[in-house]
Amino acid sequence: MDIVDLIMVTAYCILAFTLWRNDKNGILTGSIAFNVLMGTYFFLLGSMAAAINCGISLVRSIYFKNNERRGKKNPLWSLIFFCVLVIGSVAITYTALKDLLIGVLALTGVIVYWFNGSEKVDSTTLIKFCVPIISICYIIYAIIIERWLVIPLEIIIITGGTFGGFKWLRRSHHDD
Repeated sequence: MDIVDLIMVTAYCILAFTLWRNDKNGILTGSIAFNVLMGTYFFLLGSMAAAINCGISLVRSIYFKNNERRGKKNPLWSLIFFCVLVIGSVAITYTALKDLLIGVLALTGVIVYWFNGSEKVDSTTLIKFCVPIISICYIIYAIIIERWLVIPLEIIIITGGTFGGFKWLRRSHHDD
């Protein structure tokens, strides 16, 4: 295991523990740490499209966390802004089909985290159940770039996120 793999494993450990949290602020904090580490990971691998989209996801998480802390809803313009930013970064850095996967997972993250604070959608549950979409993109990307260690880590994340989501649902239904 080299330093690049160590950075990635650390990022996935943080994400796994984050998905067991039951508060939006904690999930957003974990997302910030994950994106810093994964952005570094992709930068060291030379994948600029992935590194840039991790940077966008980092800024997105900081912005949404700030709104959560202040009790503000995320405005519609922020959804549009971050989606345009992701699409633009993929268009500018596009070198192969794998870059579209990075765009899909970044867009999924923008949309899911945008619902933070919505009365119509429990965004904590939504985040946990949308993790498999993002994880599948990461698994396909890992196969393409031949980073095999990502695959079992993503399977752990899918499992942890799904069980964490069910745990959150069960707890929220008992509180009613």
